[in-house]
Amino acid sequence: MPYLASWERNALKEGVKQGVIQEKMRTAKEMLKKDIDLDTVMKITGLDRKQVEKLLATSH
Repeated sequence: MPYLASWERNALKEGVKQGVIQEKMRTAKEMLKKDIDLDTVMKITGLDRKQVEKLLATSH
């Protein structure tokens, strides 16, 4: 792997982090569409109750 400047490493890490969060949100949204209960969605995705409830409010 070529040398990355500190700011490049930080940008890469942040991008990966945001991608992981987006995927968790997408997964949770799909689970909620299938009427899977909040506790199960939270357990599987690792999202907190506030995040899942916000998705629930916007997905229906």
